Amino acid sequence: MSLEVYKNITETYPWRVLWVELFLVGSAILIIILHFLLGKEMRKLIPGFATMLIGILTMIFIGVILYGMPSGSWFSGMIARDEFTNGLRLFLLIASFFVCLLSMVFLTSRSLLKVEFYATLLIITACMSLSVQSNHMLMFFVSLELVTVGYYVLIRYPSNRGFVSEVGIKYFICGGLSSVILLLGIVIIYISIESSSLNLGSLDGFNFADIYTFFSEYSETLWAKVGALLLLAGLFFKMGLVPFHIWVPNVYQLATTPVTALLAVSSKGLGFALLLLLFQTGGALAPLGKGFIPLFSVLAGLSILWGNLSALGEQNVKRLIGFSGIAHAGYLLLGIIASICLPDNELIISMIFFYLFSHLFASFALFGVMVHWGGGEDVDQQREHYVNLAKDNPFLGLVMLTGLCSLAGVPPTAGFIAKFLLFLVIFQAELWALLGITTLGVVISVYYYFAWIREAFFKPSHAYYLPKDKKWIHPGSLFKAFWMGIISLLFLLGFYQGDWLEKLGNSQVSIDSDNRVGESSVFLSN
Repeated sequence: MSLEVYKNITETYPWRVLWVELFLVGSAILIIILHFLLGKEMRKLIPGFATMLIGILTMIFIGVILYGMPSGSWFSGMIARDEFTNGLRLFLLIASFFVCLLSMVFLTSRSLLKVEFYATLLIITACMSLSVQSNHMLMFFVSLELVTVGYYVLIRYPSNRGFVSEVGIKYFICGGLSSVILLLGIVIIYISIESSSLNLGSLDGFNFADIYTFFSEYSETLWAKVGALLLLAGLFFKMGLVPFHIWVPNVYQLATTPVTALLAVSSKGLGFALLLLLFQTGGALAPLGKGFIPLFSVLAGLSILWGNLSALGEQNVKRLIGFSGIAHAGYLLLGIIASICLPDNELIISMIFFYLFSHLFASFALFGVMVHWGGGEDVDQQREHYVNLAKDNPFLGLVMLTGLCSLAGVPPTAGFIAKFLLFLVIFQAELWALLGITTLGVVISVYYYFAWIREAFFKPSHAYYLPKDKKWIHPGSLFKAFWMGIISLLFLLGFYQGDWLEKLGNSQVSIDSDNRVGESSVFLSN
């Protein structure tokens, strides 16, 4: 099917532009129906079937964006799409596919409900995909809150673990408060636009173009700034930035390992994708960008220092990943600051994409080891439990070593290139204080990442060892192939990034006055 034919079909049948999201929701409904129709033995195949469905969808989506997808807006401007958003959707699909793979190991080794988990995960993925295509505040808020509700369910999963109730309530309260703050910000922005002297034809629609036009004319209005700040505060909670990070360590520790992986990668990536779309050239809040640079700089610096310093003395590996994630959120916020300072610098968007994908591969390499080695109750995973991992299972040791080295930014991994590009864009933006803080943060992170490596590779045999009640799971051939692919990617992108950065190079999203879509070729453009 040619691109022109595809455009004609989507103009006639606009629902076809949401084929990815419809496929995900339809798959969730399908596995629920199969759960009731199939016998007890056949139900065991449902996790593999759900993983296969999202894997097939990811492969199809990659093929389609390689060929080319039409840019434009649909549903009265509620949805807008370009190559930039397609790259973000691919990131979310790959992350959810990896979470499905982890869940196949984690749930199979435990007598837990499975269908509900996969159905919720598929629906969350669909809502995240809708969020990054939002071109309207109603779509933005509803899709984002549907994702949050899905997280409430998964964090409380399984409900038979008593301590989960506490962390579930904590996340529910913090998440509910952030949602109220975000909605209050949207309402204040709407009231400010309505009370202004601008005659916006699409005001009733309240799309991003209206907000951009308003802030271009009334960027100094106090209540408009307050509304934007409240909206951003709601987003910062999703990203786990200081001081909105209070939920991160406890939730990461007490949630199941696949859910922790989803929060650490997908939730953080979604938050920064939305923030980047709001502040990119022509984005809804772009006229306020330079005014927010001091605030963003403080939040980024605090997140980097607090996250890394808190991780130094942490023994529980899931909490350690949580504190490390706070620091990584600070690094990514530096990319947003640089994009505001240098809106015409195409390297910055390439860096953010590269950082997100390298963090994805390294994180899932590490989480993959954790679901196999954690054993028993995955809440209590100490660094000491990984003593002699490399001796008992060299393959798992290699995977963990590669993942941790990439997260620490050790050459020749993809994480090193991501950190190098981050330093480069900070240097180009002349953010000298933040450059110093970032350097300090990276040095500190090397210490606690290598402390974990030391446990697995260099502790003496008589040291503390994995308790007898924690029986690790031997990885099957499927997971060995999966990890070999991740390791290969981490090293391949560490040695050679030419095509990747070239395809992400023309990354400036230009947004016209009618909708969020303009000329762009962020991701494998046609």
